[in-house]
Amino acid sequence: MIEQILVYYRGIYGSPRVHAELRDQGIRCGRRRVARLMRELGLVARSKWVYRPNQSRRDLYGLYPNLLLNQPYPTVTNQHWVSDTTCFKVRGKWLHLAVVLDRYSRQVVGWAIGESRDSELVCAALRMSLSRRRLERPLVLHSDQGIEYASSNFKTLLKESGITQSMSRTGNPYDNAHVESFFKSLKAEVIQGRRFSYKAEAVAYVIDHINFNNYERKHSSLGYMSPIEYEQATRR
Repeated sequence: MIEQILVYYRGIYGSPRVHAELRDQGIRCGRRRVARLMRELGLVARSKWVYRPNQSRRDLYGLYPNLLLNQPYPTVTNQHWVSDTTCFKVRGKWLHLAVVLDRYSRQVVGWAIGESRDSELVCAALRMSLSRRRLERPLVLHSDQGIEYASSNFKTLLKESGITQSMSRTGNPYDNAHVESFFKSLKAEVIQGRRFSYKAEAVAYVIDHINFNNYERKHSSLGYMSPIEYEQATRR
């Protein structure tokens, strides 16, 4: 995890910032232990003028190209899932939301809300998706290049579930357009202009929006049907 943090933050973090990032991800460890491990591994923060970021990102993310590029659109459910995270504030504190959508119908099949954007958040969203769907065909899960999606925990869960991993190209938000569209509507219709009094209230609004998206929202690309209606109408 220390190595992943250094790569994600362009190699310029020393042990104090690495320790702070681990703490934000819910990892309990001492600052001196982080410094000792970094010394033993030969990990030293780089000066900005000698850093070469492209190679570092390629080392971490290059194994997972965008497998959805130039591929036919899915013809049934559970062929392509797409995932991403977003965040919003409740009483001055950040809440993070991870979702998994079925690209075929735009249905949100899994989600998780937590106070940290870490591997456990995206794993929880994927575990919910797996509990709600029975996989009967090869599945690709696509995400952006977030460090939580490159974590060993997430990759292990994908491998155990028989899911192939795909990632967006660097600096290409359109590679994950379906989730970006969902987050845009969530923020415009639920988050923007509203002040939540407590966490449970915000969670209730988010879940209500997810249910509205799945059962009520009419998507023009789905023939003006909701995701649930579309799946039922095209079930094979």
